[in-house]
Amino acid sequence: ASSKWAPLLNSLPPVGAKLTPASWPPDAIAFLLGGTPLAADAAAAREKLARQYAALFPALSEHYPEAFPAEAYTAEAFRGAAEAWNAYGMTVMSTLKETTSTEKESLPIGTPVTCLPTVALLCNHSVWPHAVRYSRLRGDALHVPVARSVRKNEEVFVSYGAKSNAELLLFYGFCVENNPYDDVPLSLELPQGEVAEVTRARSACLQRWRLALSPHAARAAKGVAPGLMGTLRVLTADAAALATCVQDPRVAPVSSEGEPAAAAALCGALAALLEQLDEGDA
Repeated sequence: ASSKWAPLLNSLPPVGAKLTPASWPPDAIAFLLGGTPLAADAAAAREKLARQYAALFPALSEHYPEAFPAEAYTAEAFRGAAEAWNAYGMTVMSTLKETTSTEKESLPIGTPVTCLPTVALLCNHSVWPHAVRYSRLRGDALHVPVARSVRKNEEVFVSYGAKSNAELLLFYGFCVENNPYDDVPLSLELPQGEVAEVTRARSACLQRWRLALSPHAARAAKGVAPGLMGTLRVLTADAAALATCVQDPRVAPVSSEGEPAAAAALCGALAALLEQLDEGDA
């Protein structure tokens, strides 16, 4: 309580806050994220933290009990500290040569350093931020220049980057409405039950234009990506159109008749994902 860092530390989430899905119980992950790609990412993040904790404890507490008392260094406290560091830590570029106390070596100018800068770490993220570039130290202070005006008593927002709600929830524990960076991951497949010769022609066309079945992503704010559009065109083209495909499907239709089929295939892939979400909610 007497430390000069006490106000900063007290502003961070308390132990047990369960800031991100990495600290949620498995049943909560399944209930809240079931049927989404984020469920596997959350489970993997939780397992990674568990492995990291097991690699350090109880060994450190047994060998150095004064420095690492077992009652303080619990798995829950470890997860909370890791979440707070990942969510609130800022990577900044050093502009001064600093000497470490142990190695007595100077850090080169421009060395990235992760830290918890007072005040700045309390700035919230927005997709329409006031400050977007705030990673360079000037002297011994972190300056946050604003890119647009700030009204009196208005909250100053920064940008954590062009992150989807899935990334924001996984690493920071929150989402934002109408996020323009949200996308839907898609994996496509070759049509089933068609003549083997047509399937070979379809695969050859994909290979010739360096198109892949996955990974793809659909983002509402940016329309259909050229790579996804090209793959859909090849997957829905008939044998005659595949044989006469001389332009890159990313930029030109394989056939004019095939455009509605390509759009229908995209709608079908998205509908399948929605069905998975419904099954996860059931």
